[in-house]
Amino acid sequence: MDLKFTFSGSPSAQHDHDGAPAAMQLPFSTTAVGSPQSTSSVLELRVSLTPDGGEIVCEGISGDGVSYAKSSKQLSAGAAQASAAQAEPQGVDVAVATSKLAAAVRAGVARAGAELPEPLIQSVTAIELDLGGREAEVLTELGVVVSTGTQQLGQVDGALQARTGVAAGTPIRKAS
Repeated sequence: MDLKFTFSGSPSAQHDHDGAPAAMQLPFSTTAVGSPQSTSSVLELRVSLTPDGGEIVCEGISGDGVSYAKSSKQLSAGAAQASAAQAEPQGVDVAVATSKLAAAVRAGVARAGAELPEPLIQSVTAIELDLGGREAEVLTELGVVVSTGTQQLGQVDGALQARTGVAAGTPIRKAS
C-alpha cells in the first residue's frame, strides 16, 4: 500500500491505489461538539447565596452568557441561618457564621475554577459577589482589603490566589 501525505497546503498527487481521489485538507483547529462557544473576552465568576441561604453557588460565565463551570457548597445550619437572617439568630455566633460563609465562598470559587478548562482560570476578569449584603464581611474574613462605598470591593490577593487559582489583582465586586 502506498500512502501519500502533503503538508504544503496544495493538493497532493492522485493516489495510485484504484484511482482514489486526492487527499482532503484537514482543519488545524477544531472544537468538540457540545463545547461552550463564546465570542466574549469577559469571564466572571459569579458567587451567590441561594434564596433560602443554605448554599453558595459559583458559576463561571462569559460576557455573552456562556456558562463554563458551576459549583455549589452547602452551608452549615448556623451559617445558613445567619446568612438568611442577616442578623444574629438565636443561638448562632455571627462571627463563626461569617467565617463559615467565607470558607464556603472560597471553596465555591476554587471548585468552579477547577472545573474551568485549563487556560481559563487565568482569564477570569472579575469575581462578582451576591451574598445578601454580607459581601464586605466575607471579604474581610478572607483577608482581602475592602474598599467600601464603591462597586469594586477589593481584589484577589496572593493568599486567595493560592487557595482558588484566580490571578492576584483580579477585581472583586458586589453584584449590581
